[in-house]
Amino acid sequence: LSIPISVPLRGGLVFTTSPDPRDDFNLAFYLFASSGVVASQAEVAIEFVCPNGWFFPNPPEACPLPPTQYPNMIAQRFEHGVMVQDEAYESRILVLRQSGEVSYIDNTWSPGLPESDPNIIPPPAYYQPTLSFGTAWREHPAIREQLGWAIDEEFALDGMLQCDTHPEYTKCYMTGPDNQIYVLDMFGLTWFVWTDQ
Repeated sequence: LSIPISVPLRGGLVFTTSPDPRDDFNLAFYLFASSGVVASQAEVAIEFVCPNGWFFPNPPEACPLPPTQYPNMIAQRFEHGVMVQDEAYESRILVLRQSGEVSYIDNTWSPGLPESDPNIIPPPAYYQPTLSFGTAWREHPAIREQLGWAIDEEFALDGMLQCDTHPEYTKCYMTGPDNQIYVLDMFGLTWFVWTDQ
């Protein structure tokens, strides 16, 4: 994008840019001056630096959105994936399958409903999920088959969350169990563990 602007021979101009974070955003100013057959030009290139930092070491090159969020989450590990729920969005459960697929499912459990199914007996050393996770696991046979049995009980997760500033292919980074960083591709609904820590 090029926008021509007439300027006086002396003086200055002030340009105001957006305060939002920038990714790979560079700006160049070109000054052209001529008098008769004599012409001259000058160029000034400006590279914008991301004003925000990531919450984990060795982050991606993309600029994160501010600020870092600190959601109160609960999580439960399964044979073939993880379930996560943000206490601020209790109506949704995040399902991360071992295959790399991501899905959100509605939370239909509320206090007063059965916490578990006594007719479902897990093998030794495994668990039947309960409460919100258990209801979702029982009501969605495909998810139950894909995740398998829970390998521990649900637990609180002091999470941190940041998303990058890509306008279309946004990725969000969150703390998962064992202090791993989970990368959620919000465009392709996939996830993976960030391995550059």
